[in-house]
Amino acid sequence: MKTVSTATLKARLLHYIDVAGVEPIVVQKKEGPVAVIVSFDEYTRLISLEKNYWIQRSRNAKGAGYLGVAKSTELLKAGLDETT
Repeated sequence: MKTVSTATLKARLLHYIDVAGVEPIVVQKKEGPVAVIVSFDEYTRLISLEKNYWIQRSRNAKGAGYLGVAKSTELLKAGLDETT
């Protein structure tokens, strides 16, 4: 993974866009890393991984007995009505 300063990135943006097609570029200011530039393919791969992660988490929750927002809210309201 390459690291580049913001000044260098500004001066050679087109070059680093090409480099990001091969490997991520860490953009750094004086205080440290502030951003990462990745190719569009890598970005869509990461988004897909995140989406699949949350889908699996919701399946696991449902399998463990999670009822969902609507049903949980309904049961909580019903329980509160019984106590008043």
